[in-house]
Amino acid sequence: MQKPNFKSFNPLSVWGAIIEAWEELIINKGRVILSLTGVAAAVWAMATVIALGGIISDVQEKTFAQWNGRSGTVRVFAQPGGSEETSGPEGGGVFADEFSEPSFSEPTSELTNLRDINGQVIDPFADAALRTVDLLKSNYWSREVNVWGVRIQAPNMLECVERHGECAEQSPSFYGIDPGYVKIFSHELLLGRFLNERDAQLQMNPVVVNEIVWELMNKPDLNSFPRFRLGADQNISYTVVGVIKSKTEWDQPMIYTNYETFMASLPDELLAQTAGRTLLVVAPEGKQKQATEAIVATLKGQLGPKWTINDQDNGFDGLGNLENAVTGIIAAIGGVVIALGALGLLTVSIVTVRFRVREIGIRRAMGASAKRIFLSVFMESVVATTVAGFIGVILSILTIRISPLISWMQVPVDINSLAYPMQAALLGVLIAAGVGALAGIIPATIAVRVKPIDAIRF
Repeated sequence: MQKPNFKSFNPLSVWGAIIEAWEELIINKGRVILSLTGVAAAVWAMATVIALGGIISDVQEKTFAQWNGRSGTVRVFAQPGGSEETSGPEGGGVFADEFSEPSFSEPTSELTNLRDINGQVIDPFADAALRTVDLLKSNYWSREVNVWGVRIQAPNMLECVERHGECAEQSPSFYGIDPGYVKIFSHELLLGRFLNERDAQLQMNPVVVNEIVWELMNKPDLNSFPRFRLGADQNISYTVVGVIKSKTEWDQPMIYTNYETFMASLPDELLAQTAGRTLLVVAPEGKQKQATEAIVATLKGQLGPKWTINDQDNGFDGLGNLENAVTGIIAAIGGVVIALGALGLLTVSIVTVRFRVREIGIRRAMGASAKRIFLSVFMESVVATTVAGFIGVILSILTIRISPLISWMQVPVDINSLAYPMQAALLGVLIAAGVGALAGIIPATIAVRVKPIDAIRF
């Protein structure tokens, strides 16, 4: 038996084999459709599963970033007075995130003297945080201070905004932040604009509110510069310049303003409730631990022993482990699906070659080399499965886009912003071609063994 000489292959012979394989596929449409339906279905199922896994991971990351900050975010808490055992994120202290109830410690000497003799707010944390991010050359950062349960007054304000059959909470949380806060938490703008650095110098006290506060204010036109006041204080008003989308149906009312505006405009009775401060910094990937240690050490050096500094892990390591587990499960399911498709293709290919013994024997008698026969049969399988892979990927894209699978998840992310994962499309086509190559080796080897005399026997 003459064995195929793979060293003599050249691009022209491969291109000729591809054209010949395509012609064979057209001639034998019935067998091709029968053998490739399973492959196309397997690629469709595998690509859809991988795409769903990729979208779910993307949704998890975006959702997590909306609540805890983007990947690499370092969160450092600073509180005047207290002790490390009873303050900070573990001990409760005066901090609260968007999921917890506010808890306030007893005022210390640092808090009872809120202003200096000139009436300016005493806030050593503000300058210390700015010096810290300047020393660390941070690109994405924000200071954060908040007060919970403020009362606002605005013209045409509604008495109730219904949520799930009940009146929604009407006492917003008021945040003082820097412009980088929006990028850290991936907030999406609904109307108007986000805050910028110039807002701290404006006497209009610009604020950005979420949809719930905007609805409480009876959805005013931002071009009319809608304003509101805090409680019964008629001296200070705030102007709404932007509205951000709510993350979920269960969001609480939120108001955001520039950090300096917050500290300068807040009444003393509310200012006394803002003992805790937070510095948010996005560290380079894999350097969160070093960045946290550097920020904590720098803030301690800037603020001195009268302040307690604590850090908090944002939990992205756990998210990575969850994504790895999901990816492993999806890969296992996809492998089983494509293996079943490959088994079906191999069976049909072997049977097909058995029926083509007469044709192959005549080609050998006419002078076709073993190399040519091997490459022809092999490329038939590769070309056919590649076409089936493209069809399966197209069906997968249509399934993801048309079917309500994603909308059923009810995720706090704009579904239209979720792109079909390119990884799923490429894997679908490449794996289909690879399956065709593996499934084509055995039939091609059988075809090479066919002799001219076999054409007479069959």
